[in-house]
Amino acid sequence: MRGYKIIRSILIIKFLFLAIITNGQVVIDGQFRTKFEMRDGYKTLIPKGANATYLATQRTRLNFKYSWEKLITQFSIQDVRIWGDNDYKSDVPVIGVHEAWGEILLSEAFSIKIGRQELRYDDERLLSYRNWNDVGASHDLALFKYKKNSFDAHFGFAYNNQKSDNYLTSYTLNYYKAMGFLWLSKAYSNGFKISGIAIGDGYQKDNSVDTVFVRYTYGGNVSYESKESKIGYYGTFYYQSGEDNLGKTINANFFSSKFSYKISDKLSLTAGIDYFSGNDAFSDPETNNAFSKLYGIGHKYYGYMDYFTEIETHTKGGGLMDIFISAKLKFNEKSNLELAYHNFSFTNNVIDPESDPLNPVAADKQLGSELDLLYNYKYSKIIDFKFGYSTMFATKSMEIIKNGSRDRFLNWAWVMVTLNPVFYKQNDVSDKSDN
Repeated sequence: MRGYKIIRSILIIKFLFLAIITNGQVVIDGQFRTKFEMRDGYKTLIPKGANATYLATQRTRLNFKYSWEKLITQFSIQDVRIWGDNDYKSDVPVIGVHEAWGEILLSEAFSIKIGRQELRYDDERLLSYRNWNDVGASHDLALFKYKKNSFDAHFGFAYNNQKSDNYLTSYTLNYYKAMGFLWLSKAYSNGFKISGIAIGDGYQKDNSVDTVFVRYTYGGNVSYESKESKIGYYGTFYYQSGEDNLGKTINANFFSSKFSYKISDKLSLTAGIDYFSGNDAFSDPETNNAFSKLYGIGHKYYGYMDYFTEIETHTKGGGLMDIFISAKLKFNEKSNLELAYHNFSFTNNVIDPESDPLNPVAADKQLGSELDLLYNYKYSKIIDFKFGYSTMFATKSMEIIKNGSRDRFLNWAWVMVTLNPVFYKQNDVSDKSDN
């Protein structure tokens, strides 16, 4: 009897699947991504006497994409683990839902996308899917989208609860209670593109159900990139106001400016500056001048060794200035090499803990510099290899924000293998949900 029920269930699932793929477009694919690392100074300074560590991490994803007439859906589950992080005989639930959304196409210009989804806007400074992180990032929200020619407008809104309650209760997770944003973008035929974004995210006050501190972030981007020109540019400015999660008034800003130059079809250079405002340890403690990058990417911009993935906390509120230059050499269509240099410093005063407590002085603003080497090799459409090596040259001030000692050679090496198999594909699915 039990065998009959199992066979019946399999047949029902099979017929449902056949009904779906008969009437729509389907792609079932996956990702197997493994990173092998040697860490001897990655993310933080190493204590004296400590040894380097070696580890492997793996992300496994299964994606189901479906499109039919006025509907696009995606469902993605993932398992993220460190090799050996639990006994293989134990029953530890580790699979989670990374994406689960449906997009209704109301017209050629309007659509609404509802559910758990990745957010990627502009150069991902504020909203990113954080792909370097094995877990990644996604948001539960409703997204209203408009696209007409070269103009795009998105409005998103999220409201979170910790559990299903019948009345308002405290939200104790270290995450926003509510978040909304408006994004506008316009591209021009001459290679220029401008965009603007306004984000409001609110954090519930501890032990309070009716007080939410709301932070506002707004600003814009301008970029220029053209196949006819050797010069490219990307500029960003954001301002932050409102209240932080402790109720302090925010007055902070961020700007970025970078230029690129194509020396040839194979070699290009990029140089620029990223600037995060910070708190002055000798001024008004009631105002927060440290800019938060919200839910944006860190690994891509502020050094691959990830010392500053969360700027506000990783600098103890002192702000960060990153002056950088990089060169990218393209060997062929399958491989390229990138070399980058970063110089890091505080943008405001941080107290030197070794100074006299009765007469404190500011620490040297210089934090250190970093060299990054990255090699990419695309073996095939579904197989990709990356190799990286980085080293950090820390100053005395780095020890203030990172526990450990700078008196050793700090370096990090890694190899990443990514496999993106396609298990099933019926026709071509056009993912109209891309930004």
